[in-house]
Amino acid sequence: MTHRTCTMCGMEKAFDQFNKHKGCKHGLSPTCRSCANTVSKACKQANKAQTYATVRAWVERNRDRSREIKRKWKEANKGAVLAHTRARQARQRMAVPAWADLEKIKAVYNAAAELRAKGFDVHVDHIVPLSGKDVTGFHVEYNLRIVDASTNMAKGNKLAPDVVPIAALDLA
Repeated sequence: MTHRTCTMCGMEKAFDQFNKHKGCKHGLSPTCRSCANTVSKACKQANKAQTYATVRAWVERNRDRSREIKRKWKEANKGAVLAHTRARQARQRMAVPAWADLEKIKAVYNAAAELRAKGFDVHVDHIVPLSGKDVTGFHVEYNLRIVDASTNMAKGNKLAPDVVPIAALDLA
């Protein structure tokens, strides 16, 4: 016997289409990998916050291993990394208006570089993201700030929590 019927889709499939499961007959899961992946994706989608928290906790416990996994992935996927980098650079170029003061922008980045040289783990953050979900900012000096790297990574591509959108202000 080299085939088994999936309990979800009802299709008969080869044993290699099932994950291993010691507690089941034949040592295989009752659902095929395709169905199991569908259920897993749906569960992750329905529980995004819990999934994110679980992943973050694992990364915190396994810093070195996480960095090594990322390094290997970047090494194996140089094209994807380059595409992502070039897309960000293009967004940044498009976000620089003609009236931007490039010297002041450079000064912000130079100040961050000096802090990093002194051992501080800092990033230059766009207060209003260049390509956020709800807002789009410019790459100008007053939209930049130097922040702790962990703060910037936690913020991600979202509007900084300490920035009040104009629509939320009572201007009357």
